[in-house]
Amino acid sequence: MLSIISFYIFLTSLFLCTILVPFVARLSVRIGGLDTPDERKIHTQIVPRLGGIAIFAALIFTIIFFCDIDQQLKGLLSGAIIIFLTGLADDLSGLTPRQKFAGEFLAAGLAVFMGGIVVRHLGNPFGLGTIELGLLSTPFTILGIVGLINAINLLDGLDGLAGGVCSIACISFAILSYLSGNLVLFSLTLALLGALLGFLRYNSFPATIFMGDSGSLLLGYCMGCFSVMLASGGALPVSPYVPLLVLGVPILDTLVVMVNRKLHGKHLFLPDRTHLHHRLLDLEIGHKFTVLIVFGITYLLNMVAIFGCNLNADSSLSLSDSHLLLLLLVSAALMYGIVYYLSLGGGRSLGNWLLFSDVSYRNLLRGTVHLSSVIKVLLAAILLLPVMLTQTDDAAFLVVPIVLLLLSIIVVLTRWSWNHLLLQAFLYGFSVLLIFALENFGRGAALLGVPLLTISDVLFVMLLIAEGIKILIRKRTSFLIFSPFEYLIMLIVLTVPLLPEAVVEPYNLLMVAAKSVVMFVGFKLVLVRQVKRNRKFILAIMLSMLVMVVFFLWLPVLTRV
Repeated sequence: MLSIISFYIFLTSLFLCTILVPFVARLSVRIGGLDTPDERKIHTQIVPRLGGIAIFAALIFTIIFFCDIDQQLKGLLSGAIIIFLTGLADDLSGLTPRQKFAGEFLAAGLAVFMGGIVVRHLGNPFGLGTIELGLLSTPFTILGIVGLINAINLLDGLDGLAGGVCSIACISFAILSYLSGNLVLFSLTLALLGALLGFLRYNSFPATIFMGDSGSLLLGYCMGCFSVMLASGGALPVSPYVPLLVLGVPILDTLVVMVNRKLHGKHLFLPDRTHLHHRLLDLEIGHKFTVLIVFGITYLLNMVAIFGCNLNADSSLSLSDSHLLLLLLVSAALMYGIVYYLSLGGGRSLGNWLLFSDVSYRNLLRGTVHLSSVIKVLLAAILLLPVMLTQTDDAAFLVVPIVLLLLSIIVVLTRWSWNHLLLQAFLYGFSVLLIFALENFGRGAALLGVPLLTISDVLFVMLLIAEGIKILIRKRTSFLIFSPFEYLIMLIVLTVPLLPEAVVEPYNLLMVAAKSVVMFVGFKLVLVRQVKRNRKFILAIMLSMLVMVVFFLWLPVLTRV
């Protein structure tokens, strides 16, 4: 069972990193830890690059404060200190590749020799029996950790990219470690996840601070150690190929880039613009959309890793070692094959490729002028659906309308200077509660003889269609996820499909998550501008909650009469 300590670990790391980042940014300016743009880099302004200090401090403090430091953690933390100092030295004064490799091998060696974090076998990928490493276990583990250190370091090329990919990986590691009974790894992943989400508050596009090598090398070291700990620890065995899928994007990208450099006679460690994110940027789809595509690929690979691992042996989705390895190779071929195919467009951007002729596009624009009003009407209709709920046997459910009614009044009375963020937070939070209530308490309710859930499904389908047209035709992709707060909301919602079926099915959480995303996008599309005019959503919530409060308070009286 999950304990409250796990929640404390996550929140402590999250808040500590969030608080430290502004101080680290000022420190970076004071001591010269700045990233200057050049022909290879994406950003065009000087940006502080010592954000890794905040991630490291939040992670180390949380682990020391909440975890029992045994020999394994001593080795892990010792290596983390070495790799952090190596990256910090590179950020401040610059290190040669040999010096960086020396620090990386030293850190990995401490984790292996001092902490006992070692891979003993490579599973059974060819159906001929388990491949035991024997004497090769130690050097293989060290090389694997060093390889992942450099893979994450190379991935850190766009705002929020490395942090976001590692956040998704941390969620998967947390779920897998919890299911396998590896509670030490579970606590470590929660600590790192909190630090990363706190840092993404400032690192999302456009970033105000970079993590630098002190952060990217530390992340790579943690991903490498977590992978080994997942495959070699815990009460239930986990295939060593599951971590490869979890970290499939950075691993595949690094391998493809290295092979490409070798074939073209280039130095293996000479920076260039052949990484996956650079290839996507060359398709002119934009910085933010490029990051979202990489996140999407990472998310899909992580879903496959979780549902296909041997912890789900009772499921038809359980995959063998050979299937997991084959799936990783197929993913690599598909990922780079599609990118290569799109790059053959002769300079034609993907954004333009999605559209038709200019005349058709103008006609489509005219036909979609009133889409915002349609989306607003659909959202308001959905917000009023709780009026039809009649479930009253859950005391907690009776309290929710009263609390939301009071919060609605507070939001309406707030000052305009800070009302936008509060309005968004309230609408997003209320939407999740609303959808949860509809899916779990609305099964017996009806409107004019039509089941309430059917009406809800129809409204959401109509809303999804309207959103899709507006996003594709009116080019609103840049407005979808703008602030780190929205990244956090989407990350939490997208975590639901990764949870065990025993948690998801009783409360219909998959449908709740899917509909929450639809409402999230709808609110985002109409709340981009003119926030004052959209306070009608709050009024709809107030009306809906007021009717529910009156109904719940008077229903017992009417029943007795």
